[in-house]
Amino acid sequence: MTFTNWIQIFRGFQRLFTVFNFAYPLTLVHGDLHFNNIASRGDNYIFFDWTDACIAPPFFDMMTLFFVDNPKDDSVVELRHTYLSEWLLYASMEALLQAWEIARPLCALHYAVTNQYLVKNLEPRTKHEYKHLLPKHLRYLLTFTEDFVKNDK
Repeated sequence: MTFTNWIQIFRGFQRLFTVFNFAYPLTLVHGDLHFNNIASRGDNYIFFDWTDACIAPPFFDMMTLFFVDNPKDDSVVELRHTYLSEWLLYASMEALLQAWEIARPLCALHYAVTNQYLVKNLEPRTKHEYKHLLPKHLRYLLTFTEDFVKNDK
């Protein structure tokens, strides 16, 4: 990666924090939302493992469900549209889609920071199970920011 690429990524990081300027409210987010942390019984759902919960833009819980695997897959696009439609009271679909794209790298940053904190506080015998998470989320952060910079021109 060249120095110019790093400068572009840094400028992209600065632009990412505009996600907090959108009109939607900050919300309680789970912080580690994936299908292993959700159970269902009939029409009822139970969400487990709230250790990473925080107040953040409403898209921060979408990292593992939408941002990592096949973000352009038709079913993911349809689910994204359904999710974003619930926020139309606060912003246009165009603005919500822009915030959605900005949120991708910030979600990766959130995961990197919270996972690092959690690993630091784990029992020594279990730390090795999670040591791969920080590099993984930092790679996502760089990749998503680079994608954002390319698409934001």
